[in-house]
This record gives sequence, structure tokens and C-alpha cells, in this order.
Amino acid sequence: MSGWWFPRAATALWLLACCGVCAAQMPPACPPTAEPPTPQQIRAGTSSAADHGFLWRIRKNGRISFLYGTFHVGEATWVSPGPLVMAALHGSDEIALELDMLDPRITEQLRDGMAAQAGRHLPAPLANRLAKQVSAACLPTAVLEAMAPEMLATTLTVLAGRADGLDPAYGIDLTLARLGRMLHRPVISLETSQQQIALLQGRTPKETDDIVEEAVDELETGHASPLLQRMARIWSEGSLDELESYAQWCDCLRTDEERALFKRLLDDRNPSLAEHIEALHASGKRVFAAVGSLHMIGRWACPRCWHATASWSSASHRHCIELAQLRRVAPGLCRWHWLGKPCTIARTPQMVRKETPWPMQLPSPNLFPASSSCRGW
Repeated sequence: MSGWWFPRAATALWLLACCGVCAAQMPPACPPTAEPPTPQQIRAGTSSAADHGFLWRIRKNGRISFLYGTFHVGEATWVSPGPLVMAALHGSDEIALELDMLDPRITEQLRDGMAAQAGRHLPAPLANRLAKQVSAACLPTAVLEAMAPEMLATTLTVLAGRADGLDPAYGIDLTLARLGRMLHRPVISLETSQQQIALLQGRTPKETDDIVEEAVDELETGHASPLLQRMARIWSEGSLDELESYAQWCDCLRTDEERALFKRLLDDRNPSLAEHIEALHASGKRVFAAVGSLHMIGRWACPRCWHATASWSSASHRHCIELAQLRRVAPGLCRWHWLGKPCTIARTPQMVRKETPWPMQLPSPNLFPASSSCRGW
């Protein structure tokens, strides 16, 4: 099973969430159309919700901010955050997301970016295969003319999870954007819609054809859904160790082209995301920042980049930073694992980024509560 498409699909989930690709009336044999939860449903669900995902906590300059690894698709029962995530949200001044999908300006820009481009057409045999997958996914045939083919193909791989109850409408990122408004917190976009669209567009006609063909191959062989299910389970259980071994089991880094795509979609973005989050924290705000879970792993993982950026900027002010990651240590019990406390030494960003190993599993200095109760994490 090849998972080359998943990082691209994870980005495409943002587009699905706002652009109403699945909004058409579906025949009875198709999966039901999922509706994003209302504020009332989110509020009601928090009383019994379980914690999912990956939560990091950083203390610097007397303030605590949070970094949360999300999954842009979900089950209906996951739309409300659990008690630990809700506590972090209540303890923050701002909510920072990859994109604020409830911002009308952003959704309009994304719709424009997904639109078919004049003069770019697929070879006829490939276009016919794509049309069959559109029909199988119960999408209206109009999308074949309205959407860029690489956008549509990636969208179809994401929708493969609907039969298993996984839908972009239930992604936690949309819930966080709604909660920001419910809690009267500013919601900030860490990237622009143009940046996200550029990640998904084929840069040449050949690249577009390759994206579509590989996506259709995955759909025709039935390989798309199992990877979505595995990623959903990992996120639901907060299984960071399994996520960190993604490169070993995703079957998605076999060629130079696949490795270059992975780097462009994740590693190349992480330093900028981390620097933006650090700048918000340095401005005097307590930040709850949420980005896709695949940004939590690898040499340039967001926690590591944030750690490096914060360590470097704090050195000149002689402040220490403390970074911890929440892990489930037993059913119903979570513990903050301390990941290092660099301070007061002269260092450059390059020096910090070369520090290994990561994460640094050191004994906790009791900077945070030793443990917390948690449901489902």
C-alpha cells in the first residue's frame, strides 16, 4: 500500500471543510452527507468528550502556550475536545490554526484556488478513470468541470474514509475555529490560502497528470481507506510512538520524488510555522496553536523547531524555556514528560537545530503537575 498521497490529502482536507464539495444531495446508497457541528452540539459534547491527538506545553517568560497536533478528518464523536484540550483552550489568549476556515475571505480564496484552470486537460483515458471515481464517490459530475483535476483527485482519496465514518466535516480544526469564537478568542491563521493552494497544485501539466494517476490508482486498488483508518486510530489514541515511525509503514518515501514531496509539504513548512507561533508567544500572548499531526514528527518537527526558535530567542534575555509533551501512561492517566530546559547560553539557531537526540526524555523537574486525569487519551 502506497501512502505517498496522504500528506497532500491532509492539506486538501482543509479545502473540503470549507468548499462544500460534498454538499450536493446524495442518492440513498451513498454515505450520508455530514454536517459540521453547531456551537450548541460542540458545547453539549464537551461534557462527555475524550481527549485525542497530541498536546505539547511550553513555558517561557512566565507564560504557558500549547501546541496541538490535529487530524483534519474525524468521526462524529470526536468533534468536541476532551477536558485537557478544553483546559488548554480556556488558558489561552489566542487560537492559531494553519488557516481559519471560518474566515469568509479565506474560504473565497480557497474556492478560487480549487477551480479548474483554462487550457489544462487530462489525457482522455485518465479523465475517464477520474470520472468513474467521481461517480463511485457519489459526487455530482459538475465537479469534473469546476475543480482542478489534481484537487479533485486528492479530494477523492480523502472521501474514501466516509464509508468508515471519517469525514472532513468532523475534523477538530473546524471545531477549534468555532470554539475560538464561542470563547471570544482571536483566531489567527499561521499560513495563507495561497500557500496552501500552492502545495496542492501541479506545477506542470505532467505533475498534474502524475498526481491524478497515482490518486486514481490508490482508489481503484482500495488502498486509500486503510491508511486513513490507521492515521485516525493513531490520532484518536494519541499514539505518538507509532506516528513517529510513519516513514517506516506509510510506504510513501520510496523514491526521490516522494521524499521531495514529503519535504515540501511538511519539513519545509515547519520552521516557519514554529517561528510564527513563537512570535505570538513573544508578543505577550498565551497561544493555543493547532497544526496537522504530521507536523509533529521528523527532524524538523514543529515541537523541535519551536524549541529551537524559543531557545535561541530566550538566550539573549537570559530566560529559560521548558517544553513538555502530554503522554498517556495508563488508562485514564496522563503525564507531562519534560523535554529539556535550555537557557542562558549563547547559541545560534543552527547550533540549536543540530542538537540530538529528539525528543530528549529527561526526568521531570516537577515544573508541571506530575499527572492529570484524562478520558480516552
